[in-house]
Amino acid sequence: CETYASDEALAARQRVKVESAVAFRRLIGMYWRAANLGNAELMGRARYLEIHRLVCMAIAPRMPAKEAQKCGQADWQYDAKGEAVITFDDYCEGLYELADQWCDSTDMQDYLHFVEMLFLRVTRPTASLDGLRRAFCKLTEVQVLSAAMLKRGSPEAEKLKG
Repeated sequence: CETYASDEALAARQRVKVESAVAFRRLIGMYWRAANLGNAELMGRARYLEIHRLVCMAIAPRMPAKEAQKCGQADWQYDAKGEAVITFDDYCEGLYELADQWCDSTDMQDYLHFVEMLFLRVTRPTASLDGLRRAFCKLTEVQVLSAAMLKRGSPEAEKLKG
């Protein structure tokens, strides 16, 4: 059984990152658009922390607000690399690392599935000029990302994709 930090596991996780780069960036683009950011725009700290709080509520609903805020600040420092804004590439990297922590395999499809399921829990459908799109939820609208939803093909995941 390979451990998470073994050389083999690290190499396998790096392969996932490389092999899924295009599909992963496309999925993260949905987060970026839901934040009302264009391709070349940068995300500010306040917006990052708002989204981070939604993500915390979906994956760690029992985490106290103060602890979530502390985690958000630490993640901002790491992801923004000391800058005042974050690039799309840096945001992709941060969400990849989150998926890497939550996926119990090195299967590229599991990483993509995690990011998609998380997106569906922290966003809601909304009308726009170009049709239906998704926007980030209010704090009271976030729904927990259950373990059952993380299983590809599960009834819960399929219902969420609906």
